[in-house]
Amino acid sequence: MATTTSGNSYRLPPRTSSLNPPLSPGITPARQAQLSSSSYSHHTEDPLIFEIGSRLLRAGFAGESAPRCVLEWSNEVFWCREGIVWTGGASTTRDEDGRGGGELWRGDLRSVELGVVEDVVERGVRMAYNKYLLLDSKLKRVMIVTPPLLPTAVLTSLLKSLFVHFQMPGIMLLSAPTMATLSAGTRSALVLDLGWEESTATAIYELRPVGQPHRTRRAGRLLRDFWRDLLLTSTTTSSSSTPKKPKIPNTQLDDIISRLAWCRKHTHPPTPTADDSTPIALPHPISTRLPFSALADPTEKCFFAPTTVPSSSPDYPDDDDLALPRLVYEALRGVPVDVRAACMQRIIIVGGASQVVGLKRRIIDEVRLLVEREGWHRPGGRRRSGAPQPPTPPPPPPEEEQGGQEKEVSYEWRQEDRGGALSPGSPRGGLEKGLRPAGTPRVRGLESMGAWVGASLVAGMKGRGTVELEREKFLQAVAGGGTGLPVGY
Repeated sequence: MATTTSGNSYRLPPRTSSLNPPLSPGITPARQAQLSSSSYSHHTEDPLIFEIGSRLLRAGFAGESAPRCVLEWSNEVFWCREGIVWTGGASTTRDEDGRGGGELWRGDLRSVELGVVEDVVERGVRMAYNKYLLLDSKLKRVMIVTPPLLPTAVLTSLLKSLFVHFQMPGIMLLSAPTMATLSAGTRSALVLDLGWEESTATAIYELRPVGQPHRTRRAGRLLRDFWRDLLLTSTTTSSSSTPKKPKIPNTQLDDIISRLAWCRKHTHPPTPTADDSTPIALPHPISTRLPFSALADPTEKCFFAPTTVPSSSPDYPDDDDLALPRLVYEALRGVPVDVRAACMQRIIIVGGASQVVGLKRRIIDEVRLLVEREGWHRPGGRRRSGAPQPPTPPPPPPEEEQGGQEKEVSYEWRQEDRGGALSPGSPRGGLEKGLRPAGTPRVRGLESMGAWVGASLVAGMKGRGTVELEREKFLQAVAGGGTGLPVGY
């Protein structure tokens, strides 16, 4: 029996089995099965990676080399609800000259409303899901990279917001210094994290933190304050007729720092040359011109000065006001000898403020000078009578000059051996004067791709986090008045 079709009817596609879909041109059945299995694994097994800091939110998929999105908490979209701007959070607080702002929480939690923090985190994560990740939050486990010394109350608020609003089945917590060490391709290192609120130095040995992190208040916030003071002072002195100091927006100030901030190479500032004295024009509304050498002063005062506050004894600063080289040196001296030997060869510097030109190399040079001058003996330690004194390290030789310019050495692998040969007839095991024995640890730096990339590697290798939290158990513990975290975390 013949069938007839009208001109307006639609032609049905050929019937195919749902178990055997049609193959794309050039793809074999084996290749099709491989693609289907990998796609299924990517959408069901691999967790998502979130790095939540006080200023930024990074989110992306496991196994990728970079996050899919980087969101700033200073975005006003996160702080508005039906036309009303919240005023209880740390991000909306401003001083008279514009200081502060731009962060989700501060170290002093007395001025932070944790309920507002939970709502802002919920808005930021929801934007990441709906605009960049395009996934259902109920089907994916999440790995969260936590910064060192994160307040427990803030961490509990972050986890509560994720579990309540997104109903995630589980969350794994990862340490940021450990992930930065892993992304550098090593298992042991000393991680110097130059954050926004504080800078921390953490010793990592075999992917485990050793001891407590050393901290200092010299970080991104203090650097921005020094830059603001420099620009306002220059504007006032150059135009005395101005009735009051102009206000510099934080976004514009951050852009100026990222473009113009740099760090001197030597301990003492060099003599200004013709190029250093050339004035640099700054954008409106600052309307001032500064010599190039003055652009390194904020970095010098923030990270290397004996103290950042007026003091009658600047040689003995507070423990929270240590310069960055001294902070790294104290962190190395406070760990066991075998851990120190592994960490001093791999000093990793990460964080937003580490992008200042020349800062990493300067820190490594200063740490090396501290080690050569003070050694590893603890202050106040006693020596046995008659014990041989350690030899005084020779002064560093002058750097070779080629064509009037200093020889540039890379930050990753710097040559520091001044010999290495041993003489059998010499005292103290055959160590020649001015030579370093073979196998002696050296102070040097190592580049890292960041904590988020390390977490992506761990997730891609099906690794497990140090702390794994289940939704029901966490919410039950929080409802009972606890933190929901393991004891001692």
